[in-house]
Amino acid sequence: MDESEKFVVLGPEEALLAERQVEQMACATNQKRTALGLPTSVGDHNHSAMPLNQQVLDDIEVILTVAAKSRNMKDPFQRALKDATTLIESVVDVLHKRSVNDEMAKL
Repeated sequence: MDESEKFVVLGPEEALLAERQVEQMACATNQKRTALGLPTSVGDHNHSAMPLNQQVLDDIEVILTVAAKSRNMKDPFQRALKDATTLIESVVDVLHKRSVNDEMAKL
């Protein structure tokens, strides 16, 4: 595991700060979704590939931040979340490219 993959154990004050940062990040992500006209929960999927791709990337960032800053989450669980987000990112990238190609073909 290289330095970028290590997670830090936080003290009480740092944990509170981390919790606030995650909360702000989640709020900002929801505001972006609203501004783009995207759903803030599961539902309508009639949007172009670009905003949907960005929504997934924003959500992945929230997951990674929570995993990195969680005091109670053990390393194997943090690693599992990081691995899962990496795989999701790869799959979404492939789907995004296909969708963009399909949307361009329709034009």
